[in-house]
Amino acid sequence: DWFISAPVAVEAGKTYALRYAVRLMGGATGESLFPSNYSVTMGQGTEVADQTTVLGKFDNQSNETVFEDHAVTFTVDKSGEYNFGFQVRNLSPIQITNVSIEAIHDVDMRVDALTGPTSAQVDNPAIYEVTVYNNGAKPCSGYTVKLVDADNNTLAEFTSKDELAAQSSRKVA
Repeated sequence: DWFISAPVAVEAGKTYALRYAVRLMGGATGESLFPSNYSVTMGQGTEVADQTTVLGKFDNQSNETVFEDHAVTFTVDKSGEYNFGFQVRNLSPIQITNVSIEAIHDVDMRVDALTGPTSAQVDNPAIYEVTVYNNGAKPCSGYTVKLVDADNNTLAEFTSKDELAAQSSRKVA
């Protein structure tokens, strides 16, 4: 089964992220009796035959209890209107929501969450956890996360040696 979007104008030379949230109804992650197989495509037209570019092919996926955010990146050689498709390739039910398309930069890091004590105390070590998100089109490594006080004094810092894939997040402590 397919569903294909209305046309969306995109420009050649720009990188875009197609974002969506998906809930797959075949069973809990890692325990699915009926894993889902689906593809994300693009093309110029609303017929299945028009969907000529596969942006992502996802097999044996499962996550029954929550919607999970996903993103695929793409560029086009020619500016114009393109349609985006989701193809369910087996009989497992799938729910997709919050579909959006936005132009993105090659490198675009952000902090999505910070957890830990709201007020630190002298001689009382505190553990903070930061979730960073690579909103860019390319993988990123060597980024530094700093915890600073109100006077911009660095209290702690972490420099990543591991690569963070485009459109993905990681927790650092």
